[in-house]
Amino acid sequence: MEADTVGADVAPDIEIASHSGLSDPDASRALEPATPLMRDADPSGVIGEILEGARTFVGADAAFVSEFRDQRQVFRWVNGDADSFGLRIGGSVPLARSYCRELITGRLSGTIPDTRHDAVAQILDVTMREGIGAYVAAPIVRRDGSLFGTLCAISHEAHPGLDERHGRFLSFLARLVSDHVTRIGVDDGHHLAIVHKVRSTLDDIGAIRVALQPIVNLGSAEVFGEEALARFGDGGSPDRWFGDAWEAGLGKELELAAVRAAWPMAETIPEHAFLALNVSPETIMSPRLEEAWGDVDPHRIVLEITEHRHVKDYAELCRALRPLRKRGVRLAVDDAGAGFASLNHILALSPDIIKLDVSTRFLAHGVRGADRGDGRRRGDRNPSRARSIADPRDPVRTRLPVRSPAGDDGERAMTMKVAVVEDDPAIGPMLKHLLTLEGFQVTVVPDGNLAVSMLRTGGYRAAVLDVMLPGKDGLEILREVRETAATRRLPVVMLTAKTDDATTWEGWKAGANYFLKKPFDPDELVRVLRSIIE
Repeated sequence: MEADTVGADVAPDIEIASHSGLSDPDASRALEPATPLMRDADPSGVIGEILEGARTFVGADAAFVSEFRDQRQVFRWVNGDADSFGLRIGGSVPLARSYCRELITGRLSGTIPDTRHDAVAQILDVTMREGIGAYVAAPIVRRDGSLFGTLCAISHEAHPGLDERHGRFLSFLARLVSDHVTRIGVDDGHHLAIVHKVRSTLDDIGAIRVALQPIVNLGSAEVFGEEALARFGDGGSPDRWFGDAWEAGLGKELELAAVRAAWPMAETIPEHAFLALNVSPETIMSPRLEEAWGDVDPHRIVLEITEHRHVKDYAELCRALRPLRKRGVRLAVDDAGAGFASLNHILALSPDIIKLDVSTRFLAHGVRGADRGDGRRRGDRNPSRARSIADPRDPVRTRLPVRSPAGDDGERAMTMKVAVVEDDPAIGPMLKHLLTLEGFQVTVVPDGNLAVSMLRTGGYRAAVLDVMLPGKDGLEILREVRETAATRRLPVVMLTAKTDDATTWEGWKAGANYFLKKPFDPDELVRVLRSIIE
């Protein structure tokens, strides 16, 4: 699919065929009570998560949301192996004789397990050109009844197991997308502006500059590594740049561009030192990662998994890391010791290097830019972000700051009364300790059956529920809490190690206020609890 830019505002006047087989009243009714989590979340980010859920549920190679504008199909969000189908965010193809046009007019089924056995699919040029073997899709209709576009999931190989169940599920997801598309207001150009900004950077080889932050051995004061930090021409925060890129569906592409910009810096640092770069799990699992670092010695490469992206599947990530580590690439984990989440990271990934955030010591004396040789750029010093690394070859002990409990303000503690329903003998006490330090009054209950009666009578301001519990699971407890007048409005945060979207949908429908996937940032839990209590 050759992409070109489209900026027209006119959507084609297409009537959705009533016999397309995609209308699902049950899914529509299930959607009516919009959940608090989805109302409060970033709409563009939610659409990305919806696409991930659609692709995973269908078992497709790629999924996308497209908009119909000026007789063209414009790709707004993509997920999965989009490159292999020629899908590019902001790109477009003629709407005429496309799968989605035929779907909307009713000539093409919304669920095609094998395109070789579908007469309409076989006569469409795109079937052979892009190698489409299976297809599931649903129309996206705005609240005013006008057609926005389509939600599609496609694969190169046939999927004999696809049936109307998958079509109905995508119809349900298309309704969710419609709600968020309305909130985003794609027509106002915001999304396109982000795409244009990131695309312009990707197309400009010199747009990403690299600064090096030294990593120091506390015992010898030796610099034994450098962390590569991306800097952008407009002076904007790297966090904002990468956040925008992920919002636009271009996060992996921007990270790979940063990798390509960083690896030449390996020639500017001592031979014994390594070069560390922050990458997401998605980028690590991309086959293009090794291509990005070229002929750099793998033994000098350290991949640091960024804390900004959740690890959705540790088994899959470890499989992707295995051949890299055999070649000599090392792995670093950040925020070690910052709650049980980081401990889970360490146990799952077995890193070679453990990084510590230390606010009480100035360990990184400035940032060295590519154009400054060995000179230090004083203006880039930031003690609050200074870092040390625990090197397994020469471990050092570092005194970490200790937070004191909130004090003797018993009245405030009572107003911050929280129930933690968690059966893990390690996680429960850790959560109690952490939240107590933050001024909460915490009760830990390890059993689901006891939790229901406790929540009804305990006068709690919020509850933290693990999904997997003995007796009654977290979802059952949540449903009973919502059915009881005394706890119907009780804010509930769900904790889950499950990665399937079905669990999340069930939690939203049952009335969860927030979902945190394990492993998670304990500070985020504190922020969430404070926001829903105060």
